[in-house]
Amino acid sequence: DEKGWYNALSFPLPIASNFKVYCMYGLLEENTTTEMGYVYEVDANLSEIATSMYINTTVQDHPIRNGVVMGPGDATVPLASLSYPCMNWKYNNQHSNPRGARGNRLSTTVMNPGNSPITIREYIHGKPTAGFQASNNMWKEELTTMLRGGEFAASHVEILGNREFLHDLLMIVTRSIDGVPETELADQIQSDSYERFMKAMSSQQEDS
Repeated sequence: DEKGWYNALSFPLPIASNFKVYCMYGLLEENTTTEMGYVYEVDANLSEIATSMYINTTVQDHPIRNGVVMGPGDATVPLASLSYPCMNWKYNNQHSNPRGARGNRLSTTVMNPGNSPITIREYIHGKPTAGFQASNNMWKEELTTMLRGGEFAASHVEILGNREFLHDLLMIVTRSIDGVPETELADQIQSDSYERFMKAMSSQQEDS
């Protein structure tokens, strides 16, 4: 549907040869870093709904802070928004656990009809992934003090300077790095985003 192809949550990917999708985003380890919702109250003294609702900033009940519900994410975008579209493309064709288990089809809507490869890479703010090794010849200057947030920053904007993210990006757009043969990047899921996705899918099925 040309009128709605831009809606990643509702419309499937195109069927195209050599089409690949890479989802790359950062996460903060603390699970209460990102705004996810708000505690609203209604002022009974005001008649207009648009003006009578306000955020009750007096509510302080973990994970609610000053009336704001906090949760996991990159300090700007919640984890659900970061991961859901890619999980939907990857696992809504076939229930396939990233840890190896397989199950039944989740829904009748095939979100990836061409079976395009979907690679999900999560980066934890402030530290490299275990086993990460970049060629020393890639960098001409120490990045620790060169970039805002440090060389492994992975918050919303600072991930653009993340050393591991840049390494992976170069792996995607070039055939080789420093003489290393081209290799396909594997999934790197370091959060409970898969479990959250499966829970959301189960809830949708129960509601239907």
